[in-house]
Amino acid sequence: MKHETKHKVAAAVGMAMIGSAAIVSPIANAIDVTPSVTVKNAITLTLNSELSFGTIRANYNNGSTVATLNLSANPATATVVAQGNSGSTINEIVKGAPASLSIADAGPFSSIFIQMPATAISLTAAVGGGAPAEFSIPADTWKLRKTSGTAADLTFTAANDQATIQVDGAGAATFTVGATLSTDPAVTGGKDNYVLDETTYEGTFAVTVSY
Repeated sequence: MKHETKHKVAAAVGMAMIGSAAIVSPIANAIDVTPSVTVKNAITLTLNSELSFGTIRANYNNGSTVATLNLSANPATATVVAQGNSGSTINEIVKGAPASLSIADAGPFSSIFIQMPATAISLTAAVGGGAPAEFSIPADTWKLRKTSGTAADLTFTAANDQATIQVDGAGAATFTVGATLSTDPAVTGGKDNYVLDETTYEGTFAVTVSY
């Protein structure tokens, strides 16, 4: 009788435990997650130094072709000067230097397009001067060179006035810009033994970078 009672008690305890387990459920915690992404397509372009064709002696002569000064994007490369016929002349006195620009904030290892002007750039006298433009940078005479990482000349494509440069893992690169300076053809043919005013001749052009 006692043995049977023990079994009944044990069974009752077991059923109670099973019942208790059946009514206990785990606590579920929920939290909202907000996905996001930030887009930054703008590239930072900084001008480190201006393009300078140096100091020259120059004169025009009526009926002559233009004289030119070819400034490389590589500062170590010598300037190439070509004289016009019948007396239009450029002589280099102090060597110039290419412009230097820096790219930052681009996507790591991206290829970046460098857009140069498609038309000639006029350089005029800050003071004096007897013509609207005394010098010009002819269209499609741009020279570009990568100077960060492994330095190398960049291929400039005249068809779209572009060159391409690859930035590093930090999204940065530096490059230089050279060009050809020419006596202005509109003035060259209208002046006879014309010595230009001793002053600074300046112009402006835009450089654009994009993906």
